[in-house]
Amino acid sequence: MHVCAQMAPDILDNLISVMSHGMIDRMTSRTSTFLYTEGKCGQLLQTLSLQRGRPLDGHILCFVARLWGAISNQRFMTYYGQENARLDRLNSPMPEDIVDHPGIRALANLILLGVPNHYYFKLRDLFVHDQVYVDQWQAFMTDSISEWRGMYSWAFSVLIASILVAMLPRASVTSAIAPILAASSSILSGSLLLLRHRSFEDATASFAVRFLSAAKSSDWGFLPLSVVYSLPRTLYLWSVGLMVAQFLFWVSRVVGMPWALGGACSLIIMGYGILYFTSLDDLPDSMGGMSCSLWPTLQNGSEEAVGIMTV
Repeated sequence: MHVCAQMAPDILDNLISVMSHGMIDRMTSRTSTFLYTEGKCGQLLQTLSLQRGRPLDGHILCFVARLWGAISNQRFMTYYGQENARLDRLNSPMPEDIVDHPGIRALANLILLGVPNHYYFKLRDLFVHDQVYVDQWQAFMTDSISEWRGMYSWAFSVLIASILVAMLPRASVTSAIAPILAASSSILSGSLLLLRHRSFEDATASFAVRFLSAAKSSDWGFLPLSVVYSLPRTLYLWSVGLMVAQFLFWVSRVVGMPWALGGACSLIIMGYGILYFTSLDDLPDSMGGMSCSLWPTLQNGSEEAVGIMTV
C-alpha cells in the first residue's frame, strides 16, 4: 500500500467544498461542466465526510489523490481560472468551424418530417469542443435505443394492419405496397441501429469521443448521422400516413368518394388541431404560414426547444 505521508488537513476540506459546489451546480444547471453527476457527488461527499478526523493512511491518500487528479484534469479541459474559461457545457471556449448546410438540412427535414433536427442538435450539443460528458452521452443513447425499440413494435403493427386492409373485399393489393415497404423499412433500419449500438448506452466518454469523431463528416457535420438515426421514426410516420391513404382508397371503392373525402378532411382537421394546440407559439417561423405552428412540434426537440434550460 502507499507509504503514509503528511497531508495538509485543508486538502480534504477543500475537496468536500469542491464536490459540494459541483453537486449544486449540477442540480441547478443542465449545462454544468462539472464531471460528476449530482448522484455521484452525493455518494462521494458521504464517503469523504466519513474520513474527517480519522488518521491519515494510504487508502485515504489514494482516493483523495484520485479525485483531485480527475478534478484537476477537468479544470484543465475547461480552462479553469483563465479569461476564456468554459462555464457552460454547450459553449466552446475557442472559435469552432461549424459545418452546416441550412438548405440541405431544411430539405432533409422537409422530407423526413423534421425528425433529423432532433438528432442533429442533440449530437451537436453532445460534441462541443471535441469533448463528451459521459452522463449526457449515456442518456442520449438510452433515449435513442428506447425509441428505436418502440418504433420496431409500432411499425410491425402498421405492417399487420396494412396487410389486413389489403385482404378486405374490393381492396387493392397495389395500394398496400407503399405502407408495407415503409413499415418494413422502419423495422429494418431500427433493427440495424439496435444491432450496431448494442451496449452503447454504457460506453465511456473516450469511446463516445472516438465514435462521434469518426461519425462527424468533414463536409456535412452530423447531418448524415442524424438522418440515419431518424429513419425508424420517420419511416414509421410515413407508413401510418400511407396506411391511412390505403384505407381511404378502400372506402372510396366500397361506399363512394364523398365518404372517403369526408374521412380525409376529418383526419386532417384532427391532426392539425393536435399539432396546433401542442406547438410552441414563441418559436420563430421556420416554414411560413400554417406550418409555423406545426413545424416545431414535428421536430420534437429542435434547437430552440433544446435551448430552454433550468438554472
